[in-house]
Amino acid sequence: MQILSGMLLLCSIVGCGIFDGLWGPPGDSPTTQPAKTVRILEWKLQSHEIRVGELIREFLLYIPEAVASQGGETKVPLVFMIHGGGGTARNAAGNFSQGRWMELADRDRFAVVFPQGINNQWNDCRGDDVAATGATADDVGFFAAMIDALAGEFPIDTKRVYAAGISNGGMMSFRLAIELPERFAAVCSCVGSIAAQSECAAPTMPVPVMYMVGTMDPLMPYEGGPIAISRRNPQGRGTVLSAMKSLDFWRTANHATGMPTIENPPDTNKEDGSYVVITTWLAGEVTADAKSKAGKKTPSAARKSSSIGKANTAVQSMGGAEVVYYEMIGAGHGWPGGKQHGLLYRQITGLKNLDINGTDEAWKFFAA
Repeated sequence: MQILSGMLLLCSIVGCGIFDGLWGPPGDSPTTQPAKTVRILEWKLQSHEIRVGELIREFLLYIPEAVASQGGETKVPLVFMIHGGGGTARNAAGNFSQGRWMELADRDRFAVVFPQGINNQWNDCRGDDVAATGATADDVGFFAAMIDALAGEFPIDTKRVYAAGISNGGMMSFRLAIELPERFAAVCSCVGSIAAQSECAAPTMPVPVMYMVGTMDPLMPYEGGPIAISRRNPQGRGTVLSAMKSLDFWRTANHATGMPTIENPPDTNKEDGSYVVITTWLAGEVTADAKSKAGKKTPSAARKSSSIGKANTAVQSMGGAEVVYYEMIGAGHGWPGGKQHGLLYRQITGLKNLDINGTDEAWKFFAA
């Protein structure tokens, strides 16, 4: 999501530079010009351009050497990590996740892409963001084009493509699940809810969803309403549904009517002012011998349920898909794990949760 104009300085966000390695329309082969190598932390990423309509779009790609050198013998998953409003692809790969996506890609052998939004933002379904400066781009077409191009060049398993995003990027991951459900095996949105005045159609098929929220988020309101209100933007940047209504949206779309399972990760960091409760709904009904797994800490969504049970861990069943809800109680606006926000930054975003690592949790969900 687009946050305060001054946040670009606070985040030390930098541009992604000049991208080489141009692809044409979806389905075309890449040119012989090699992609430019970009070093982020200790990793070498490839920077690429691809044409989508009249626009040249940019993205960073990390593909482990062990994958790139094996040819097409074994196909591997593809993960998109989508930056938030005002962010960049470079920031998402580096400071934002501190290289964790590349560590996991090396360990488990998958490719990860950090796409770049037009004017550092995404067209995420909001129909009431009057201040948007890049929200008319064909971002759905951009992701489809990247999948096609990368699958034509690398050993990508097109049945294992995933999208994770934060804030405006999380809302974009939701849009991909709504409009490209046949291309994405699962999505994750962190501190990004459903647009209240949505320009997107209703979902047409279930997609497994992971949804992470901070109950004290000052930018993406837990109770719904205007996004990122400030003195410069008193009307905010459009509106979103509450966390509970966003959760209900996906439980309905995914036919996730089974009794939920609740997990209580350890509250390992006492200084972040928050703890996490994970609630999982599977598609369909749970069996009669389901055993209770309720913890002492129960999230708002689970308190609405009449009973709590443990079900099979299958991702999809009975024509539906699971919904996994991470309620970061007391947390603000941020991707959990890594380092705490700096003092100036957290005056705008609040504290982020440090009990879990969002990258690890997202990949665990995708890999399941």
